[in-house]
Amino acid sequence: MLVEYYTFKNGQETHRVEIDLDEEINGDTLEEIQIINKKISEAKNLPIGSFKFRRVL
Repeated sequence: MLVEYYTFKNGQETHRVEIDLDEEINGDTLEEIQIINKKISEAKNLPIGSFKFRRVL
């Protein structure tokens, strides 16, 4: 699933990454957001807290 997130290294930079998510996860609850953040962190090798998940595309 394609998700959008942003980092703050050089201002606010928007990025997209393809991660493996279950179909029913869309970021509506705190638990789902935590799952998405963990997947982004693993996929892009970023520490949690250095980026912010924006939306599922």
